[in-house]
Amino acid sequence: MTLVEVLVVLFIISVLAAFVTPVVWLARQKADKDLVRHELTRMALGVENFADQDARADWPPATLQELGIGGGNGLNEGIESLVACLAAGRGEGPYFDFDAERLTNLDGDEGPERVLKESLAVVFGDTQLREYVDLWGTPYVYFPSKAYGTKARYSTHDGGEFEACVIRDAASGLWPAPARFVIWSCGPDGINENGGGDDICSWR
Repeated sequence: MTLVEVLVVLFIISVLAAFVTPVVWLARQKADKDLVRHELTRMALGVENFADQDARADWPPATLQELGIGGGNGLNEGIESLVACLAAGRGEGPYFDFDAERLTNLDGDEGPERVLKESLAVVFGDTQLREYVDLWGTPYVYFPSKAYGTKARYSTHDGGEFEACVIRDAASGLWPAPARFVIWSCGPDGINENGGGDDICSWR
């Protein structure tokens, strides 16, 4: 092959790569979103199973204080409560199979042994209050229906914070998943939009 022919081949390959790369990226992003939607479905089933076994027949609470854990730092409480409840060994628990690589303790807090080890019998074997993060490293957001209308603070892996709340549907004025609960991921961009934008939600 002459030098000109080699250059032509390299040019054609680079043009093809320029077309193929975005397609591959979009396919990967769609696959990740589908995986998160599937995970939300499984988490929701775990919440329902927990409520069936709970003495109060209630969803996991939105705050650690309602779980019997006082003195928290006010960060990530919804997802920390949800993780502790879904990882409970009492009854027929644990109620969800967490990906261990995405269980983290972003804010470094712990809870009392009497609640986590004795009352809930959390399967982790320690007293850390863990968050569960999505595929992009942002903690899932959780609210039971009785906490709709309240606000919660969440921390991120880079030390930032965001505020989350459940928003009524603009057209109907109704809450999403009335009398139930909501869980959502902030999506690939990691920006919380309270169920809007590219957020991936359990209720749709």
